[in-house]
Amino acid sequence: MTGEYHRPQPDAHHSSTTRALTGTVKAQPNVTVRSAANTGSAALGTAATGQRYTVSCYATGATVSGWGGTKSYWDQISCNGGTGYIVDVWLDTGGDVTPQAPAAAASPAAALLTPTRWPAAPTGR
Repeated sequence: MTGEYHRPQPDAHHSSTTRALTGTVKAQPNVTVRSAANTGSAALGTAATGQRYTVSCYATGATVSGWGGTKSYWDQISCNGGTGYIVDVWLDTGGDVTPQAPAAAASPAAALLTPTRWPAAPTGR
């Protein structure tokens, strides 16, 4: 990544037969998608207000204040074939994420030592 952010696109399809937990971005104008559940981890891109994402699990990480209060929960999202984290205070899942999604592996930071890179955004002229 050359320091430029690109907007990750939400997954268009979800193959599971069970109802997936989705969240809508409430940050104005966007929120940073991170490689791990803290503000110091690599920025993978940004997610704009109103975009919807599938939440696969949540992790406990850095405490952040925002639209949804003050929390230390980060929602793992899937988009563009990769995974990243959005702090739960900026992703509206319709309530507390902890009873709605499973907890991440015991050590989410260790599981993300090699973060998934977002595919490059297409360029147009």
